[in-house]
Amino acid sequence: MDEPRERLRIGAPVDFGARFVAPVIADLLREAPGLDVELVLGSGFDNLTGSGLDAVVRIGRLSDASLIAKKVGAVPRVVVASSDYAAEFGLPPSPEDLAAHPFVFYQTGQRRMALPLHKGDRQAEIEVSGRTSANSVSAIRELVLGGAGLHHGPLWAFDEDIKAGRMTVMLPEWQCMAFPLYVLWVSTASSRQRCAPLPGGLLTGWRVRARL
Repeated sequence: MDEPRERLRIGAPVDFGARFVAPVIADLLREAPGLDVELVLGSGFDNLTGSGLDAVVRIGRLSDASLIAKKVGAVPRVVVASSDYAAEFGLPPSPEDLAAHPFVFYQTGQRRMALPLHKGDRQAEIEVSGRTSANSVSAIRELVLGGAGLHHGPLWAFDEDIKAGRMTVMLPEWQCMAFPLYVLWVSTASSRQRCAPLPGGLLTGWRVRARL
C-alpha cells in the first residue's frame, strides 16, 4: 500500500510560472520525497480558498488582506519594440512621443493606459493606446517582434531578445515602475507548514534566473 503523501497546489501566471516557479518546484520535490505538487498556471486566482489552491505566486498589488503574503522580490518593467520597428519609425526622444506609437496590451480588450515613468526626480504619465492585446507574454513577444507596436512589460520576458538585438528598449534613461512579486497562502497551520519553503526557494530562483 502506498504511504499517504502530502499534496501542495500552487497557482502562478502562465509564462512566469513556467520559467521561474517550475524550477523551484523541482527543487522542492528533491528535498521532500513525501510531497506531491500540482502547479496550476493561469490568471484567475483572486479567490485562493475557492480555487482549492494552497499558495499563489502573484505579480502586482494585493487585493485580499486575509491571506498571508511574503514579498520575494520586484519585477522590473520596460517599454520595448522590435529593432526593425525602431529602425523604421525611430526612437521616441521624450516620454510624450510614446503617445504617437501603437501599444500591444496584456489585458484582453484593453486599448489604452496611463503609463507612469520617472527619471530621477522627474515624473511623467503618458496616455498610450493601441488596437492589439493578448493575455500571454509569449504571444505578446511574437506580436512585438512582428512589428505590431510597443509593449510595456516585464524585463525578464524580453531580456534575451534585447541582448540579441531583436528588441530595443525605448527611453532607457526613463524608468518604469517595478511590480512587486509575492507568494500568498491561506492562514491555516497546515498551509503555513507546507508552503514555508516556497518563498525562500522562489526568492533564490528568481535572483539566479533573472540575474538580479
